[in-house]
Amino acid sequence: MAGIPPPNPAEVLEDLRRSAQALGEYRKQVVLVGGLVPLCYRQLFEPGQEHGERLFTFDVDWAVPRRLPSQGPGLAELITRAGYEVVFSQQLSVPVGKFQHARFDGGPPVLVDFLTDREGGRETRDGRDATTVQVQPGLRLEALPYLGLLLSGTLEFDLSALAELELARRLLIRVPHPANFVLQKLLAAEKRPQREKRAKDWANVYEVAVITRERWPELAARVEDIRASGLAPPAWFRQLARIARGSFSQPTQDGPVAIARLLGATALPVREETVFRTMHPFLEALGLAA
Repeated sequence: MAGIPPPNPAEVLEDLRRSAQALGEYRKQVVLVGGLVPLCYRQLFEPGQEHGERLFTFDVDWAVPRRLPSQGPGLAELITRAGYEVVFSQQLSVPVGKFQHARFDGGPPVLVDFLTDREGGRETRDGRDATTVQVQPGLRLEALPYLGLLLSGTLEFDLSALAELELARRLLIRVPHPANFVLQKLLAAEKRPQREKRAKDWANVYEVAVITRERWPELAARVEDIRASGLAPPAWFRQLARIARGSFSQPTQDGPVAIARLLGATALPVREETVFRTMHPFLEALGLAA
C-alpha cells in the first residue's frame, strides 16, 4: 500500500452501510468497533449539533463473539453475497475474516475486518496458536486482547441517523458503551508497535471525552460496574493508572502531544494544552488516574 493514497472518507461510510446491511440477523450480536464509533456517539449524545467530523480510520471493524451461533446462512456467506472478497493478511499464516468489496479494482480499498476476543496470550497452555479463532464453520477471525470489553455492554444505534449514508429506513446496529470503548482503546494502544496507530487510539478516546463531557458521571458509574464485575481484572486497572500517569498527567507527555499532532492535520486542530485540559480530568473522573 506504500505510495497509494487512502480511500475517500465517503467510501469508508459506504462500506459501513454495505457491511451493516449484509449482516442481517447477526447485527444483534456483532458490534461496530474502531474509529467509526465516535461518529455514532456524536449522533447518540449530541444530536442536531453542528460539528466538524474527524475520521481516523479507513477500515470498517466489527467485533464478533468467540462463538457465533448460526442464523441461517453463515456470516462469511452473507458478506460474500454482498460483493465482498476475502483479503489475505500478510501478518497471519491463515486466512481470517478480512474482506474487500469487489468495486475496488486497483484503487485504494476499504477493508472490512471482523475480529474477536483473545483470551490470554498468543499461545494456549498446550502451545497452540491463540491469535486466530474459528467463530463459525468456515469463518476464522483474528483474535485481539481486550476486545471482550467491546462485546460486553453495548448500545443500539440507528445508522440512518448518519445523513451521509442516505438510508431511507432504520438500520439498527450495536456499538460499545463509551466507557467500555475508552478502556479498550487505552489498553490496546499500549500494545501498538506503530506510533501512528497508538495516536489514533488516543485520539478516539479524546473524541469520546469531548462528546460525553456532560455524561462523565454516567461513564464513571459504568467503569465501576466493570471493575466490580471482574470483566476487567485489577491488573488492567493498574495498567490504566500507569497509562494515565505516564502519558496524560502533563501537557508535554506523549498523549497530548500525539493527539495534537494527529488533529493538526484535520479541519479542527487543537493544542497540547487543550487536549490535556480535557483528557486529564476525564481520566480522573473515570477513576483511571488513581
